[in-house]
Amino acid sequence: MHPLHAVVDAGGEPWSRVRAVLERRCRQLPPGCRLELLTEDPGVQRSVRKWCEAGGGELLAVDETGVPAVFRIRIAAATEQSRRNPEDG
Repeated sequence: MHPLHAVVDAGGEPWSRVRAVLERRCRQLPPGCRLELLTEDPGVQRSVRKWCEAGGGELLAVDETGVPAVFRIRIAAATEQSRRNPEDG
């Protein structure tokens, strides 16, 4: 498994709040770092996949068998981050 550089524990927060925290944390770390997102909200679980596909990062692993769900993400390069999908849901 890839080394972990940061954890974002989103609890049950909605995607609109999680996305802002996630993107801020991604800007603080260099591209290629690994981030783990923990979430209890099913809406976040759907949206984080779309966010990654839109250029937010590479989804390395997902574990939705427990609560919270765990997403491991490799942070994208700055040029990829700027193409993120503005969709909130």
